[in-house]
Amino acid sequence: MHRRLALIFAFGLVSTPATAQDEMCAKYTLDDLREDMDRIDTAVRKPSLPEASHLSGQLHAELRCLNELAPRQDLQRFAQQRAVLAFFDQDEEQVRLWGLAARYLDAGQDWPDYGPPVLGAAIEELENVDLAGPEGAQLLHPKGSAVFLNGAVLTEPLARIEIPNLIQLADKTGKVSEAWWQDGAAFREQILGGTGEAPKWASKVTSGAVLAGVATPEAPPLGDDPTVESIGALIAQLGEGGTLEVVPESEWMFECPWAGQDLEVSARMMSLYVNDVRYDVAGRKDRRAFVDVLDSCYESRARRRYRAWRGARRVTNVMVFFSWAIVPIPIAVISGTAAAGLRRGTVNALMRPPE
Repeated sequence: MHRRLALIFAFGLVSTPATAQDEMCAKYTLDDLREDMDRIDTAVRKPSLPEASHLSGQLHAELRCLNELAPRQDLQRFAQQRAVLAFFDQDEEQVRLWGLAARYLDAGQDWPDYGPPVLGAAIEELENVDLAGPEGAQLLHPKGSAVFLNGAVLTEPLARIEIPNLIQLADKTGKVSEAWWQDGAAFREQILGGTGEAPKWASKVTSGAVLAGVATPEAPPLGDDPTVESIGALIAQLGEGGTLEVVPESEWMFECPWAGQDLEVSARMMSLYVNDVRYDVAGRKDRRAFVDVLDSCYESRARRRYRAWRGARRVTNVMVFFSWAIVPIPIAVISGTAAAGLRRGTVNALMRPPE
């Protein structure tokens, strides 16, 4: 079980608490995404399934920070990983939802070789879920942006119900300004109430200019192929308890100094205190050392936000120093605000359990 941290970072001597609403994203690229999925594959093959589950939860949250449109083949690969991990955890409903998500993405990805060979066939046999959306509503594409669902531009507020869908708002260069996971067809009000007409450029930046899921051929209902076992039957063969055992963090985070501990964390000036152990974070050598600690604790989200925060903090320090002569004070204030947001993002990344 992931610990919840009472963590506070500070500017100077005054500490400020973090809230769940004010997290800023650190830069997260397609290379980062693929590296994180590779790490999940490696963890499963060790095998270290608790580690893989932990990394998958972090990646699920991090996808909302991807700075470009998510290619459908990468989303399909991630959905397949989630489905396989849910299978090992004997969670039939999550296998169904992520398995259907992978099937509807239909990007040609093969199922991971570490999963049961028959799992993909069982998912192909699942009954379809309906397309749905808010009745009578039209899509609203924000000014300068278009709405994309699972890497494809939307023209109507329609999506497959129940399954997880990734919504991204992106401009004509493919740069994403905002993103979130959507449960089924539960569209947010902020993208409803428009004309439904997407910008002309939108189809040129999407990986498939069709409504996600609509073009996917209908699959046969479960039971048409008597040679394919159901997901429930496959899970039952694992035996009670499954294979995703509850392993103490200290056994797979063996290098993490706070694995399995209830933490007391605070910050003063340029130092961070974890259970009365001081971590200096001012100099380059100290910053690298603290990044190594975060890596040993599998805190990839916190690591990215921490590095972005410290980078923004250094820029702010320079701006404040020269603001009297070169840099306008408002710009220095804006830079400081961005650094504060990244600081809170670091806090939130550590406080939240994997999703």
